[in-house]
Amino acid sequence: MNTLGPTSLTHDERMECIESLASIVCARGFEAPAVFVLEMYRPLTRTLYAVSIACMPLFVPIFGMKLAKMAIAVLESPEHVQMLIDQIEQQSNAQRKVKGAV
Repeated sequence: MNTLGPTSLTHDERMECIESLASIVCARGFEAPAVFVLEMYRPLTRTLYAVSIACMPLFVPIFGMKLAKMAIAVLESPEHVQMLIDQIEQQSNAQRKVKGAV
């Protein structure tokens, strides 16, 4: 992941990206807004992917190279976005169960 262009990932790498992004979202407490935005823009995923590649130089200073490339890799298809939504919901539910048990 050294270049600014799109990166082709294996299934395992993509799942790692999805889990990492979901963890970041849940750690910051943005589960509901993130799921809302992802659901709203899922039909436009391919367009957002193209725009995100063009805007990559703007994302890197804000989010860092690794996080920006992970987010762009997930935006590649609507199926990957749905996988991210599912992972966010799964991690959020797990956190609620842990907090409820304490």
